[in-house]
Amino acid sequence: MSLNVETVVTGPFQENSYIVWYSDSPDAVLVDPGDDDHLIIQALGDHNLIPMAIVNTHAHLDHIGAVHPLKEKFSIPFYLHKEEKFILDT
Repeated sequence: MSLNVETVVTGPFQENSYIVWYSDSPDAVLVDPGDDDHLIIQALGDHNLIPMAIVNTHAHLDHIGAVHPLKEKFSIPFYLHKEEKFILDT
């Protein structure tokens, strides 16, 4: 079993979004989906992956742009450190 990480470059800031999964499972975690949800969805499809959750390292605009559409499309939870919540609320 190996850990795989695919980088998907998204948005006008060319931010790195990541898809992380083990080779023996279709379950994946999305990390920092910055924008261009269609590119992330395409990468998931290319690898026959099913996202289980979204994890963000922080809540800056260039890291959260695709969170809502991906969360809604796949009905998955979104995780972010509680100290970053104030950024989402502003």
